[in-house]
Parts: sequence; C-alpha cells; structure tokens
Amino acid sequence: ALHFDSNGRLWVASRAGIDMLVRDSRSTFGYSVTPLRAAAELPRSAVFGVQSDSEGGVWLSTSNGLVSFKPGSGVVRNFHTGHGLQGEEFNFGASYTAPDGTLYFGGINGFNRFLPQDLEFNANPPPIVLTRLSVMNEPVDWPEAVDSTRTLELGYADNVVTFDVAALDFAAPEKNQYAYRLDGFDADWNDLGNDRRITYTNLDGGEYTLRVKAANSDGAWNEASFAIPISVAHPPWRTWWAYLGYVLAAIAIVFGIWFQQQQKLRRELDYSRRLEHEVRERTTLLDRRNAELKSLNSKLVEASTTDALTGLRNRRFFYENIEKDIELVLRHYRDGTETLAPGGNNDLLFLMVDLDNFKPVNDTCGHEAGDVLLTQVRDVLLDACRASDDVIRWGGDEFLIVARDANRKFAATLADRIRAALSERVFRIGNGQVARITTSIGYATFPFIKNRPDMLGWEEVLGVADAAMYEAKEKRNAWLGIEGLNWEGSGADLYQAIKSRPGELAEDGVIRAVESVEAAEEASA
Repeated sequence: ALHFDSNGRLWVASRAGIDMLVRDSRSTFGYSVTPLRAAAELPRSAVFGVQSDSEGGVWLSTSNGLVSFKPGSGVVRNFHTGHGLQGEEFNFGASYTAPDGTLYFGGINGFNRFLPQDLEFNANPPPIVLTRLSVMNEPVDWPEAVDSTRTLELGYADNVVTFDVAALDFAAPEKNQYAYRLDGFDADWNDLGNDRRITYTNLDGGEYTLRVKAANSDGAWNEASFAIPISVAHPPWRTWWAYLGYVLAAIAIVFGIWFQQQQKLRRELDYSRRLEHEVRERTTLLDRRNAELKSLNSKLVEASTTDALTGLRNRRFFYENIEKDIELVLRHYRDGTETLAPGGNNDLLFLMVDLDNFKPVNDTCGHEAGDVLLTQVRDVLLDACRASDDVIRWGGDEFLIVARDANRKFAATLADRIRAALSERVFRIGNGQVARITTSIGYATFPFIKNRPDMLGWEEVLGVADAAMYEAKEKRNAWLGIEGLNWEGSGADLYQAIKSRPGELAEDGVIRAVESVEAAEEASA
C-alpha cells in the first residue's frame, strides 16, 4: 500500500513492514528512505493499509492489530482485540479517511471506525508492589508496600534471590511492562517486557539497591520506581579473624589429640555418661523451643489475617483462602448432580456491605466514636450471619461477607436481615452520644451462571457485587443483587457488558436485578 500524508511523506507498506520516504533534493532519486520496520514497537509483519490523522500521525492496519505512529516523537501505540478491534488481522485495501477525519479499517470480522482525537489513554503511571520475595527459593516475609529504609540482608551463602513484582493497573495486565536495575551491579535498565520476576545469583559481598519501574497497558511509565537496599555479607573465610581462627583451631586440634590420648582410658566411661546427659538436656531444650516457635508462628499468621480494630478477618485472609472455596464449588458442578447438595445450596455468596453516612460520625464525634461504632457493627454482622460465613473488614466502613453452601434466595434473605438489623440498632458511641446508621448492600453469587460455572472468575463476581452495592448506594438503606440467567458469549464480554450496559442485559433476560423493595413486596404477597 502507498500513502502520501499532509507533510509530503510517502509511506510504503509491504509484507515486511513499513518504510517512510521523504523528499530530499540531495538524493539521486529525490527521496531519502527510512526503513521503520526494524523499530522494536513497529510491526514486523504485513502492513495492509496506511492512513493519516489530523495531528500528523499515521495509522497502520496489520496482520497483528492496529498501530499508531507519531513520526515527530517516535511514539508507537499498538491496539488489539482487547481494545475493541474487530479482530487481530485486517485486509488489504480496506482503509479510508472520511472528510471529518474519521478513520475506517476493515478486517476479517468486520471494520472499525473512530476519530483519533477522541481516543482516551490512561496516562496515570501504575503503583508497583512486591508480591513475593524468595531467598534460595524459599519465601521471605516482606511488606508489599516497599520501604526504602528497610535493608534486605543476605548471607554470603544466599546465592539466589528472586523478586516478584506487580503493577497495580488491571485494564490489561498482560500488556503491563517492567524494567529493573541493580545499582552497584547493572550499568543500565534491564527490560523485562511483561515478565514480573527478577532473579540474581552469586552476588559478591557489598551494598546494592534494586530499582523497579513499570508501565501500564497504554505505556505510562512509573519513573519514580521503587527501591530495595540490599546488603550482601562477605564470606567469613576472607576476614582477618578467620585466619586467626584457623591458627587457633590448628593449635586446639593438636592439643586436643594429645590431651585425648593422655586421658582416654580414664575419661572414657565418664565422658560417655556425660554425653548422654547433655544429649537428653539438649533434646528437651530443642523440643521446648520448637514448641514455642510453632506457637509464635501460629500467632503471627493469625495476626496477619486479622483486622486490628474489629478482630474480623482481613483482605489477606480472604485472598489466601478464596481459591479453596472456589475449587470446592466448581468440583460440585463439574462432578454432576450426584455431588450437588439438595435445595441448591451449592453456591458461594459475595455480599459487599457499605455503611451509609459513616463519615459524619467521624467528623462530628471523632475517630474514637467511629471505632466504637465499627466494633458494634461487627457484632450486628456476626449475629446476622451464620457461623460458617466469613465476615471480613474490607476497608474503612466497608465489609465483605462470604457465605458458603448457600443459594441466591438465601443471599436476598441475608442482605435484608443485615439491612434491617443495622437500621433498627441504636449505637452508643460514648460520652452519652448515640448514633443510627443504615447500610447499602450489593450481592452476587458464584457461579454467576449455573450452567456455565467457569465463565466468570471470582474476581469478576466480586466486581459485580461491588457494582450492585454502588447502585444500592443511590437509594441508601437498601440492597441490590445481580443474578446471572443466561449468556452465550464469553465471560469477558459479559463482565464488560454488566459494567457498561446492565439495563440492556436485564431487558434481554441475561441478568436479573433483585432489589430490597421488590423482596419486601414478594414477601407480603
């Protein structure tokens, strides 16, 4: 394909990529040729069409998506089906620029049209967290929020250290990019692509600093990065006191051999008895210390999964245990009717509970009063839920309830029970003051659609419950459940449709919204 842009540049597209020709009076042929197909971000596959936009950029339709290229700045953006393309592959001759600047590109599944200036990109660089730290392939407890004042100390024998990082941008996680540099070891940044693991082996003794930066799917880099100071100990056999130890050890060995030979016969029996006694004492001591260590580890695990204020479980507990619950539910549905519980109690419920007007209590009565109120809310939630349900403090004045071995009908019953209990309770918050609050609740069930239990993951179902809670928040003192009925497409398409056009899905019979008002009317009928 050939294309002249408004600046007089000729773009030549071929099966090998794209070249740019610019008028050049010094050239024999009147043009200078710049082959762009070698650039890392530009396509190295077939380019079928070239069109210009109003800002001087060019758009390329290829066999691997759509590409935007700014010749002045060299900025390249790649678009794929995740951005809304009809498909990854486009067709030859199927491109056009309308008089109003709208671009059209046709491919194997239809065509795309858009105004380039109307496209919005995520310019917010993503924060970076440390998801796992391993030394010698063994996990090490280290906070996700990296504190650059805390130094990772490695022994001389710790030959392998691995860091797993993550950029907190979930629009297209597979497109996030990472780079790292170890100050004191690397001369420049190392490009990881979308890989999130960094490993170093056999570091020499000394001081280092690991720096990591990341970019979201639209190429916005977090240049601030984050840093972990690392201190690697020198081998002890290369220190002056080590050599002194060698001399002393040699003297002690010689003396010990001589002394042992002189006293061997006299001390043999006494030594044997004393050794047995010491072994028994050491074994007893080790057993006691192992028991103490086991108890301390159990307390640490419990503390790390418990909210300090309310004593409820926290997000970490949820993330560490949810996969087991999900696998149990999926096993029931995969094994068939012989393993399904009677009455349909085979589902996992997610109820997002958010307190209405909690901020005024903090602002008017102080944070201590707010803390007292939250502990009483905890008691109400525990009384309303079953012993087998998990009540989790999700953050601030928001709670998550995970109910096992339940069904959709029970979700509505539980949501209304919680709403009524909180609205009827008079909370005493100290100094003779009382408060009344209401709540907004959203729920969804896993699996979202029973005949396709693998379609939506638990993360998406939790997102549906959160969206339902925000809808209930519009009314306050209300609850709303979103239940899946039937869907023939993919799970990703269904989740995006629920987020963007739930009303249409309800009209088409794909989902059903159950509200607290409707539930009350059904109960009275």
